[in-house]
Amino acid sequence: MLFGEVLDGTEAQRVGLAYRCVEDADLLAVAHEMAARAASAPRELVIETKKTLAAMADVQTHPEAVARELTPQLWSTRQPWFAERLAALQAKITKK
Repeated sequence: MLFGEVLDGTEAQRVGLAYRCVEDADLLAVAHEMAARAASAPRELVIETKKTLAAMADVQTHPEAVARELTPQLWSTRQPWFAERLAALQAKITKK
């Protein structure tokens, strides 16, 4: 529901309120697949991402956003899992 208007899944996805719309029969399988991907992220990365998102609540300008995100992003590129995750993403993109 948005501004008193009931939206179906397709419309919720179109306006950015839902990440993805799937058939009812596929819902649990897709939810488990998405949860597994989220759970595979390094714990430290999830913690830092949540901290960064929380810190962005009062950001008003693009330069402020860049300043807040720079340190955590640089930190993530120096972690041992970064190269492995980047290579996996590059391989996935290359397949398309």
